[in-house]
Amino acid sequence: FWGLYGTLAGIVNGASLDLYYLGLHEQDAPRLETADRSLSTVGARLVRRPASGMLDYEFEAAWQFGTSRASAASATDLDHRAGFVHIEGGYT
Repeated sequence: FWGLYGTLAGIVNGASLDLYYLGLHEQDAPRLETADRSLSTVGARLVRRPASGMLDYEFEAAWQFGTSRASAASATDLDHRAGFVHIEGGYT
C-alpha cells in the first residue's frame, strides 16, 4: 500500500485543495494466498475551514478502479470500480 498526497493552500477564498493517489498491489507469497488485488484510488477534496461570520464547506470525490480475484483460491479476475462524493457546509 502506498500513496501520494498534496495540498494547494488558499486557492479560492481561503479554501485548500487536497489531491491524492493511493495504490494497493498485492500478490500471493509462499504459504499466503491473497486476492491478488491491484487497486488505484484518485481523489480531490476542497475545504474551507470554519471561521467566525463565514461559510465553511467541504467537497470530496474519489474514484477507485483496478482488479481483484474472485477469492484467494480463484484464478478469475474481477474488474473493480467504485466511487463516492461527500458534500457538507456550515456557517459559524
